[in-house]
Amino acid sequence: MPWWGYVLIVVGVIALGALKLYAWNRIKSNKSGKGRAAGHPDED
Repeated sequence: MPWWGYVLIVVGVIALGALKLYAWNRIKSNKSGKGRAAGHPDED
């Protein structure tokens, strides 16, 4: 396998990790955001 094959594999793994981290943070922020809104309905 040429050297650029390994580079593509590494870039792919990093990209998947970044997407997973982004999705995880988005899910957690949505849950905490709903909890804050439900806990403080009068706050604008």
